[in-house]
Amino acid sequence: MPSFSQSGDIKFVNIITGPRHVWLGLVVGAESGELLMAERPPIGGCRHGSWNRDRLRAAVDEGLAEAARRYGGPLFAHEIHYVANDTPSYDLVARCAFLIAERLAKGGDFTRPAAD
Repeated sequence: MPSFSQSGDIKFVNIITGPRHVWLGLVVGAESGELLMAERPPIGGCRHGSWNRDRLRAAVDEGLAEAARRYGGPLFAHEIHYVANDTPSYDLVARCAFLIAERLAKGGDFTRPAAD
């Protein structure tokens, strides 16, 4: 089950699916603009490989586009925060981006786990 949190304008979601895990933070808006990509320090001692920042950005864009199709949009990432030693699983990143946008669209709380 995803868990959500926020710090200022940054909305976070964390998904752990067995050996894969992704923690993603986004600041999104209705208009495109400059993008900040922030690699956060490793958490724990695991190593799953390196992130490709272009693929990471494309996965975020894919998740936001899907949410925009379902809930209205468009949505653009203004900031992407990711953990250096998370699993470079771009399908999970797209899912995380979608979940953040969906939660925003539904007016959901970013201080509690998903109930749905």
